[in-house]
Amino acid sequence: MEKEHRLKLVSLNIELDRHLDKVLPFLQQERADVICLQEVCEKNFATLERGLHLKGFFVPTCVPDVERVVDKRAAGEGRLVVNEELVKKGPEGIALFTGLPVHSTHIDYYHKISEAVPRWSVGQNRVLFSAIVDKGGKNYTVGTTHFTWTPDGKGSPERMLTIFQISITLHLTPNSIEQDTLTEWWMDSFALPSILSQMSA
Repeated sequence: MEKEHRLKLVSLNIELDRHLDKVLPFLQQERADVICLQEVCEKNFATLERGLHLKGFFVPTCVPDVERVVDKRAAGEGRLVVNEELVKKGPEGIALFTGLPVHSTHIDYYHKISEAVPRWSVGQNRVLFSAIVDKGGKNYTVGTTHFTWTPDGKGSPERMLTIFQISITLHLTPNSIEQDTLTEWWMDSFALPSILSQMSA
């Protein structure tokens, strides 16, 4: 691939506002063509957009309202408790930033529990945000989403089903590059009937 057609992309879960002092300098240093972020606080979106000097897009997925309480005397991940103070911080979601020309954008929900932005304790609106960008006269479709959480970061039947749902979403989205190839690859790689049987077991 010719150098002017190479696309540099950074995708990063920034964990809300916990690491902004490190995240912004890192992203500025990387100078990526496209930046995809997950767990972005809506209240920090404008700060990120200004700091990166890039056009940004934000899609809310939920309003955080729980925190994890860990008993140091007990093993495990702890328990989640509702904290109304967190609600005051506003929604979190996914974001995409780019300095390239943007021809079009798409918001595709592959799991939507409400029209309004739901509280985290109720669930999340799972969404794929994608954009068609131009670099050197060549179009690229890029997208960002936030996968289903697992305690150890490993795969699970739910996560595999989510990936299948995304592949279907891509298949139905106009102008998706490699949409047919992606759908076929996931179908072959993860044996959909087996996944569905695990989910119903």
